[in-house]
Amino acid sequence: MPRTLDIGPFAYRDDSPDGRTLVFRWEEPRDIHRIVLQFAAAAPAELPTVEYWRSHWPGQRVTLADAGGRAGWKPRDDWFNGEWQTADVRQRSRREGLLSVAFAPLSRLEFPELADYGVAFRQTLKLRVVLPDGSPLPAAVRIHSDTPTELRRYLVEPCSDDPLPAVEAYNGELERVRHDRAGLHLAVRCAVPGPLSYDGTIVTLRGLRPPLPPGVRPPLPPGEGGGEG
Repeated sequence: MPRTLDIGPFAYRDDSPDGRTLVFRWEEPRDIHRIVLQFAAAAPAELPTVEYWRSHWPGQRVTLADAGGRAGWKPRDDWFNGEWQTADVRQRSRREGLLSVAFAPLSRLEFPELADYGVAFRQTLKLRVVLPDGSPLPAAVRIHSDTPTELRRYLVEPCSDDPLPAVEAYNGELERVRHDRAGLHLAVRCAVPGPLSYDGTIVTLRGLRPPLPPGVRPPLPPGEGGGEG
């Protein structure tokens, strides 16, 4: 089974001061399929309360029929207009200090009127996880979409006098960076998103000089100009 994308690292965090309410906020709507809480000791017996921010979804949602551009005319959720919806969650798995939480079908309790849309994910821009009373704080939290990932390798050939760039991966994981005479070797775990997903990976290299247009020479260092004295 392929590894799915953990979108948690790419969210803004708005946690409560005591760390017992975890709030994740994304710039794009995300389809969340499961939440994994890792504890230093045993996981709490009680499940956390999971809430997601919504306004138009799921009543108004983008479908494959909208992929040609018509989705721009549909109302979309945003950070400011909406309300917190308590999700119907269930335990997916539990072992040692690891607790995995998944969603029940959407139409079971939350939206019974959407009998033909019983999906087991929640699309949202913001997610709130409230720990039960007495629960220890998690050492780590992973939030997964269903987007599979794959390892891809890249070779970057900077100019010989360019400094090594800083490398960042958004919606992906930088697994290895190696530099030799050939250039900069990157191993990046990249998302393989579906047509309606915002999970696409972006790899950014900072510090490289942009290439000059054809026929344009780079400026000479001070003191090496060919002008008349």
